[in-house]
Amino acid sequence: MAEILVSVIVPLYNEERYIGTLLESLEKQTYPRERMEWLFADGMSTDGTVAAIRRAAEAEQLPIVLLQNEKQKTPYALNLAIGAAKGKYIIRLDAHSYFYPDYIEKCVYYLEHTDADCVGGIAETQAEGFVGGAIAQMLSTKFGVGGSDFRTGDGNRYADTVPFGAFRREVFDRVGLFNPKLLRSEDNDMNARIRASGGKLWLAEDIRFRYYCRDTVGGILKMGLQNGNALFRTLLENPRAMS
Repeated sequence: MAEILVSVIVPLYNEERYIGTLLESLEKQTYPRERMEWLFADGMSTDGTVAAIRRAAEAEQLPIVLLQNEKQKTPYALNLAIGAAKGKYIIRLDAHSYFYPDYIEKCVYYLEHTDADCVGGIAETQAEGFVGGAIAQMLSTKFGVGGSDFRTGDGNRYADTVPFGAFRREVFDRVGLFNPKLLRSEDNDMNARIRASGGKLWLAEDIRFRYYCRDTVGGILKMGLQNGNALFRTLLENPRAMS
């Protein structure tokens, strides 16, 4: 049996609308499947998410491990999956996304050919419908996202943060796991702690994925309100995370 080099971890909750797209992108990955495991940490979904994952696992013989996240929060899901992971590299993915076939292969390449502790790529924001398209366009400009270079395509350099992240396993031994108190900015906090420990993050222009944003005005406003409320907890826990 081949050694597992890559552990893909995905936090989930009621992702029936997008889970098929994510699974399709994982099935098309060029990185050797026998050297991967895919850990889905489900937050007690009440829709068809888990059933869809189980059907795909059985039909396609996919390397899926399904975990139950009883806490139902993203940091707990990530820490649960990291604890169960066997890989040398741990790559976090998001259910609202489609990852191009060479995504994992290129993440591993940059982890092996740079001194970065974490690497990531460029998010191509998409949505359905006229309003959704306008929101996606806004979230792809500096007007809409400020200094989030991973959304505007400015890569091939060391960065303050990257989306989701492909990590060397030993990073978590050095800086700890995701902070369970941070329910919205746990990734920024993790990246800030990596930098504070002397680590580096690499943003690569040729690592790309499609991210499906909220496609209604109400949806994007709700997300903004939730993110704003989470900001104060993040500032209390780790002010560097908001740099």
